[in-house]
Amino acid sequence: MKQPLKFIFFFFSCLFFTEIKAQTLNGQLKKLSDAADNSSLQPSEFSNTISYEAVTKQWKNVAEVNQWIKANFSYSIERAKQLAENSSTREQTHIYTPAELYQLKKGVCIDLSRFAVETLNRIDTSKDVQYLMIEFEPIIIDSSIIRKHWLAAYQDTSGYYLFADSKRPGHLAGPYNSIDDFITEYQAFRGRTIVSRKLLPSYEKKKIKKMLQQKKA
Repeated sequence: MKQPLKFIFFFFSCLFFTEIKAQTLNGQLKKLSDAADNSSLQPSEFSNTISYEAVTKQWKNVAEVNQWIKANFSYSIERAKQLAENSSTREQTHIYTPAELYQLKKGVCIDLSRFAVETLNRIDTSKDVQYLMIEFEPIIIDSSIIRKHWLAAYQDTSGYYLFADSKRPGHLAGPYNSIDDFITEYQAFRGRTIVSRKLLPSYEKKKIKKMLQQKKA
């Protein structure tokens, strides 16, 4: 009788510690990922009663764009895997247009940064918003290699500002004297080593290459 009891105790002990280990690992991955800590619990408070075209005629500044992001955006781990460095679906997975993200309200960092850059440049041409591409030391989530992170950035007389960060939707960081000052602070905030960073006019490699060629000419 004692042997079956020992086996049952051992079996449930293994299940318990496996579950604890899985929860701890998931917690660490979530902390390291580009998802906000509360992204899975974030409700949508904004009803798209009007189209993206119409709402961009009403919005005037970054605060209004940020307000929508904070109330609506949620991060998709599954989409992050589709766009991972080693994903077989990466080349076939397009980056959402601002209008698409406005409807879906869900995506990854590059979707959000595109929404912010193109939307703000549309409603306020004085800002000249660009993309900040950050390359972290890679992490692996369910065999998917995740390395790059995207934000929106602009500069005015007071310094550099960063926003449309999927890790903290709705947050406006700045002003900073330089992008490197932000990188130093952001690396500490994320707890991940940043290998490189680039301020870019586009998220598209072909478009960036063409722009650089035009500048040289």
